[in-house]
Amino acid sequence: MRRAALWGGVLLLGSSALLQASTSNQQNPAQVFSTPGQHQVTLQACSPNGCNTIIQTVTVLDPVPSILSALVGVSTAEAGQLIALSGSGKGKPPLTYTWRVLLGGTLMRQVSGASGWLDTTGLAPGVYAVLLRITNGSGQADSLPAVLTVGQAQASDFYTVPSCRLLDTRTGAALQSGVARLVSVGGSCGIPANARAVAANVTVVSPTSGGYAVLYPDNYPSPATSTLNYLAGATRSNHGILPLSTDGLANLAALASLPAGGSVHLIIDVTGYFAP
Repeated sequence: MRRAALWGGVLLLGSSALLQASTSNQQNPAQVFSTPGQHQVTLQACSPNGCNTIIQTVTVLDPVPSILSALVGVSTAEAGQLIALSGSGKGKPPLTYTWRVLLGGTLMRQVSGASGWLDTTGLAPGVYAVLLRITNGSGQADSLPAVLTVGQAQASDFYTVPSCRLLDTRTGAALQSGVARLVSVGGSCGIPANARAVAANVTVVSPTSGGYAVLYPDNYPSPATSTLNYLAGATRSNHGILPLSTDGLANLAALASLPAGGSVHLIIDVTGYFAP
């Protein structure tokens, strides 16, 4: 016995078949199943020497979409922070995923895709409902709403620290192109875990080809803008304010991109930090 699955609709068979208490003597009959679930199909082929019978169980899936998971990264955030969204569902393809952010029943923002990031910039402080909607040609399904409380962005003060070397990959492994490196910041160089950003000098040494490096919060996606560009073999530096992760760890991610592949060494020296 074999099993097959299809999204409702038409099943084509290669010879005579018994289909849902009906029969067909056509060589390639078609049957429309009106309900999801398991259906038994019997194929009988006969000759003057006798008959052979094959029975196959077909699983007809429900084409209407349904939610399997809908995860919102945090339940509280400050205005301006990014929030990870991740969901999944089932139903007859193609499926369209849309995250809906509502305030008192009013749609305030939408994010397309099963997974994405909600940018809370511009959202007024308040309690929002975030839900995932999946649609296809057979209908739609909404997840249970997740409660998201958005607060006012807190002001930060700047604190200086003696110049401190946070990272120097020359004492270990260089950054490989396209591979993000975690840089632990909170608790290092006198920087507390509640720091929001650091003032730092970033230096690249001995890149094997031209490219760029970007430093960004470890719990955020890589941004489209670079921190520092460089040419093959060059030593380049740039000073900037580097935002830290918002997960209470205050970490950075370092990512080097070298179109020709290869590696580059990275040095980070901090001189201060921003914290509430």
